[in-house]
Amino acid sequence: MKKTFLFAIIFFLAAGVAEAQEYCFSQYYLDKLSVNPAFSAVGDYSEIGVIFRDQWPGIEGGYKIYNLEYQQKLPSYDSGLGIRFFGNTSGGGAFKVNEVALGYAYTFSLNYKLKCSLGLQGAYYMQSFNPSGLVYYSMIDPASGDVSPLNEDIPFEKTGCLNFSGGVIFYTKNTVVSAAMYRFTSMTLSGEKTALPLMIAGLVNHKIKLSSHAKRGKIEDVFVVPTINFSHSANADMIMPGVYFYGNVLLAGLSFRYQRSDFQSSAVVTSIGFKVGKTEIGFGYDFYTGAVTSPSKNSLEVGVKYKFENSEKNNGSKTILCPAF
Repeated sequence: MKKTFLFAIIFFLAAGVAEAQEYCFSQYYLDKLSVNPAFSAVGDYSEIGVIFRDQWPGIEGGYKIYNLEYQQKLPSYDSGLGIRFFGNTSGGGAFKVNEVALGYAYTFSLNYKLKCSLGLQGAYYMQSFNPSGLVYYSMIDPASGDVSPLNEDIPFEKTGCLNFSGGVIFYTKNTVVSAAMYRFTSMTLSGEKTALPLMIAGLVNHKIKLSSHAKRGKIEDVFVVPTINFSHSANADMIMPGVYFYGNVLLAGLSFRYQRSDFQSSAVVTSIGFKVGKTEIGFGYDFYTGAVTSPSKNSLEVGVKYKFENSEKNNGSKTILCPAF
């Protein structure tokens, strides 16, 4: 009885939060095309990456969020292509969201130190609701805890729409300033009155060298990277200041994500990553600051990225994103 009752409560909480916040990977540097479509033209390597987030892993029906993206650099054209597949499920699979996006970005030099990248992305957004298997509060007998069938018929729902996004990035070898607008077309979901809200996202990073030393015949630099990541939409406002430390192999980060409309979703964010050859592996864990302190309310992330060596060098001076990991 307790497990069934807990699931019913969590389901309704999850349904409410789904309308009150935008998703955000804590390791956003493994999800760059969701931060700004202009990132597909920035950097020197084509890359493929996947990231998975398990929100509230100890609670049945918590969020499962994943993102797969590929960035193909086109150095001869000072540009790049990006494709991403995003999805999440909640309520034990009752709620599902999937999105397929394709983007293009072009980069150019403003002077010998400063570059600019402009990106545009088109996406098809799909959401569905399948009520089968859900347990509602009204179905539970308060005396015995027995679950009865639902008296009303709730149909399966599926809707979708096209939306477009764009962004600009100004960057040097040590600094990145990113601004993007997502869903600026305000397309409705298959005739529904409520449109997907416009979201504005921003990111500022600055890389500072702490030390440089020789290790096994190679020069290893150690950097600290203060960073601010933020977003705004009709659903929620989020700001995440933090700092990263990284060298040739290891990355470690500490941030605080503040959700203005839902402080229960605010969290202390920890990250650690490793680089093995051209493969980068990242782990993240969020400690929520809300009233519920059980480990089941925290979140776990894991991501993997692989960089492909380009057959031709990128035009212009080599640039390194911060963090480069």
